[in-house]
Amino acid sequence: MVTRQKSRKRTQSKPRTAQFVQREASVEIERLAHDGRGIGYLEGKIVFVEQALPGERHKINLVGGKSTFFEAVSVALLSPPANSRAAPRCQHYQSCGGCHLQHLDNKSQLAFKEALVFDQCRRNGVVLPAFEAAVTGSPMAYRARCRLSTQHKGPAFAGFRQKNQSQLIKLQECPVLAPNLERLIEPIQTLLAQLPAKALGHIELVDDQSGPILILRHVSEISSDQQDLLSQFASSCGITILMQPESTPNYVDLNGAPAEVELTLALPMLAKPLRYRPHDFTQVNRPVNVQMVAQALVWAEPEAHETWLDLFCGIGNFSMPLATRAAQVIGVEGAMDMVQQAEINASIQGVKNTNFYAADLEQSTVYRRLPKQVDGVLLDPPRAGAKMVIPHLAKLNPKRILYVSCDPATFARDASELCNSGYSVDKIGILDMFPQTMHVETMALFRK
Repeated sequence: MVTRQKSRKRTQSKPRTAQFVQREASVEIERLAHDGRGIGYLEGKIVFVEQALPGERHKINLVGGKSTFFEAVSVALLSPPANSRAAPRCQHYQSCGGCHLQHLDNKSQLAFKEALVFDQCRRNGVVLPAFEAAVTGSPMAYRARCRLSTQHKGPAFAGFRQKNQSQLIKLQECPVLAPNLERLIEPIQTLLAQLPAKALGHIELVDDQSGPILILRHVSEISSDQQDLLSQFASSCGITILMQPESTPNYVDLNGAPAEVELTLALPMLAKPLRYRPHDFTQVNRPVNVQMVAQALVWAEPEAHETWLDLFCGIGNFSMPLATRAAQVIGVEGAMDMVQQAEINASIQGVKNTNFYAADLEQSTVYRRLPKQVDGVLLDPPRAGAKMVIPHLAKLNPKRILYVSCDPATFARDASELCNSGYSVDKIGILDMFPQTMHVETMALFRK
């Protein structure tokens, strides 16, 4: 009997990827990427260059890449600087991951963001009218809340993440913060040096109308001596300190007693400020938020006999102003606690023509609870957009849809679906909610 030996398959070894070697080169910048980096071409590949602007030629150091692109940092500017180049205001700008565009002047930042939205829409076959004048505020000193991480190794300090890294930068300033918050940075660093770093998770700062709020998220107990230290700090800085133990979403005061915290958000078209809690979503740029809501009312033109939907309504930032013009406003939001806050705001305003529901807008059952037809819809979704919502809107057949977006790519995708459903873009404009960063806020009015 002859036994056959199983033939062994020869497995071809995968070709080894050539190890990237850092080296210098020179490149001319042709345009900006969506994240604000300059784009040039070298050896048939795209090159992304940090803080380089179109029209400039840079000596670069190639620091990474893949088969289709290189990543680089500028070593020297080999040409005159672009007319749009600006001197960064912050000493941490070169290394901090918070801002992306401080090297670009404010007018050019707006043009860059308009171009991003236009290009995304063009790729999706969406025809746009000319952009309306951008809604703008101060390019600096605008941010009314922020979260600082704390360093757990060595001397304690607070800061933001470095660009593309997990390490922290010890902040000494942050010019985009509201002055009431920026003035706290150095005192906070002094305070942290006297506290056990491992006890702290992160620090949240909120600039409320009543004064700055500092929220300490802590992962271990704070001693009575440390509580006294925090109390002295709060008194000397004129702020309120709240503690948030890791095991609970609730807040306590420095004595450990439960703290019911309601902050305020003023909108001039309302008789009283909106109320919210520290963990509720609110826009970080208060002045631009006021202008955004005012523009929404002008563009949407809600009339006294109309019914409007406010989808992803949050605490009622748009719902309450809409309710002053329309016959009925129905707000839908995924988070129950924010729906409850919207109801509280309606009660405070004395508004009787609003209804709020907590529901997942991606579920078709939600729409059975809504009117079969509405006059207008306001959409203010998160970055993921409203892809699953758009098909349901077509059935409600609103005459106007006002879309507020924080992501050009998902906006363009959703705009394409709306246009396929018989709508067209009547107005569009940029809201400069996040100056010095790559983040883009857009408002668009769709009509049928």
